[in-house]
Amino acid sequence: MQRVEAATLQPNGAPFEFLPADFCPGEACDYGHLAASHDGGRLVFECRKAVAGEAILDQEWNLCIAEIDASGHAVNARFLLTPGHRHRGLTFARATPFGLYQTNRQPYNGRYDEHFQMRRVGDYTPVFSPDDRYVVFASLGPDPRTGIHATQTCHGVAHLGNIVAAPVSETGSTASLTTIYANEGGVADFPLFFANGNVAFHTWNRERTDRDMYQQSRADGSGDLPVRFGRLQGPSMWGKAVQLANGALFGITGRRRADMEQYVAFLSEHTLGLGFEAGSGLPSMVVFGPAVHAQVTEFGYCGAPKTQ
Repeated sequence: MQRVEAATLQPNGAPFEFLPADFCPGEACDYGHLAASHDGGRLVFECRKAVAGEAILDQEWNLCIAEIDASGHAVNARFLLTPGHRHRGLTFARATPFGLYQTNRQPYNGRYDEHFQMRRVGDYTPVFSPDDRYVVFASLGPDPRTGIHATQTCHGVAHLGNIVAAPVSETGSTASLTTIYANEGGVADFPLFFANGNVAFHTWNRERTDRDMYQQSRADGSGDLPVRFGRLQGPSMWGKAVQLANGALFGITGRRRADMEQYVAFLSEHTLGLGFEAGSGLPSMVVFGPAVHAQVTEFGYCGAPKTQ
């Protein structure tokens, strides 16, 4: 971590280790997507850390949380959820008729057996609720409401990510986890809260529109609200976003399905248009850095080979 000046957001002083050394013995861990509580007292983050002594390649992503002391260091760094809710292990799907199982239902040639698809589990992209009592995140585990642990119906190579809320004082009961959005066949991640208290999140569902969009839900999981910014939003919006004080949504989009990944910022809000395609003159979003965004196209590797 590194201190910043609140007025200018400029770094002040040297970076320092946020987590204590004993939290990750041998540095066999990984971290991502940190989110601070609104009162500044806690930090929640993705952590790839051993649950039961696994080597780093066998670890799955879970969520960790820590209080922050006056010096900026972590206090009581720990898993957010209790042992029964932490992810470990993999599931597999046979990809060819030649896939053979061991007696323990694992692929005959191990996790990288070419005749199987490896399906990872994990929790991702956490944020705090406005009152800091809950952490809302994307979970590739079972849906708390139904207990169903489903996979994508289109590709079938990944577990469905539901949007789930967990109280910060989680003690281990599955009933204490709340389903905000039960996934039906695609992707759901990067939740954020609007000023009106609703939860928004990035979704993609091949069976419906085959488009990336931001849906919204009430915090109790009632999903009878319209899709944010129109049904068809122009260039796909992929990543993390935040609502600004003026109500606009500022986030990340880009080209992921191409020769290279290109990410740029976007701005979207309800007065920009009706949610039609960008070429209609009534788009509901604008992209910053359009030249960068247009350098490559989706599936650019499928084009005809260049000739001299």
